[in-house]
Amino acid sequence: MSEQLQSKKISVGLVLSWIFGILFALIGIVSVFSEPISGIIMLAMAAVLLPPIVKLVDDKWKFHLSGGIKIIVIIIGFIIFGATVDKQKIANQDKPQQQAQEQQQNIQSTKNDEEKPIIEEQPKTDNNQEVVNTKKTEIIPAPNKSTSPEPQKAPTEIKSNSETNTTAIIGTKCEAEWPNDAKMKNYCIEQQNDGLTTLNLGKPKDMSDSDFLVIRNKCKSEWPTDFKMRAYCESQQYDGVRTLKQGKPTNIGQTEFGIIRPKCESEWPTDFKMRAYCESEQYNAVRTLNQGKPANVSESDFKSARSSCSNEWPTDFKMRVYCENQKY
Repeated sequence: MSEQLQSKKISVGLVLSWIFGILFALIGIVSVFSEPISGIIMLAMAAVLLPPIVKLVDDKWKFHLSGGIKIIVIIIGFIIFGATVDKQKIANQDKPQQQAQEQQQNIQSTKNDEEKPIIEEQPKTDNNQEVVNTKKTEIIPAPNKSTSPEPQKAPTEIKSNSETNTTAIIGTKCEAEWPNDAKMKNYCIEQQNDGLTTLNLGKPKDMSDSDFLVIRNKCKSEWPTDFKMRAYCESQQYDGVRTLKQGKPTNIGQTEFGIIRPKCESEWPTDFKMRAYCESEQYNAVRTLNQGKPANVSESDFKSARSSCSNEWPTDFKMRVYCENQKY
């Protein structure tokens, strides 16, 4: 009776080995041409199961895998097969999108070549005449040669090759940020065009030529492909210039003001927003120092701390306040 059961068990295992071995072999042969790694894994799994191959290995190398080992090999094979197939699918899904993007960029480049760019290199002009791009809205001022420039005329800006076509810059930027969202892509383009329109207004009336040139080139270098952020950057810098033009606060002495202004200017030579913030912090520190001796500090300790900190930080009132607080 036990021999009959053993014979039946072997027969079932043999049939299953043939079925799955042939199935894995067919899948491996089909897959090896399109997905080599997955195909090789399936062929290896088939070799573990097919009785002729198992017998050949056993007879020639005296190597035999038990049923448990075969099951483990099959499980590991399925895991590796699934991982490689998923990666291949992801790669195959990305290819059409990349090809579509490349095709769109090629079409856009061809179209841009046929159109006249927004910012063009203009020929040199005499005196202070402005060169106007009649097709687009931007005015490109010529270099100022007179000793007393007109108040409303902007200085020459530093132009780069990347700005010869703003339409292409905006399109490429928004496509990269929102490749799969047409609504957000259009909104991005709208925002960038609004920023470009603001930039095309040129120099504000209350800005000097030199300050405008510093601000425009600073923001252009910080945001070369983002016209919305470039316009915001310029707006912040203009506010900084206007704050600095207010001059010395009424409750700040001329001596302190004469120290603070050159200090912040040297620290932030091209950033008017940070220069104004630097002065504001120093003015607040001067006001704190002008309050005199704290009530809980003795006169001798106060004089010692003030003398020591003023010598240590002769041009930095904010650090002088911090120094005194540490000594108290």
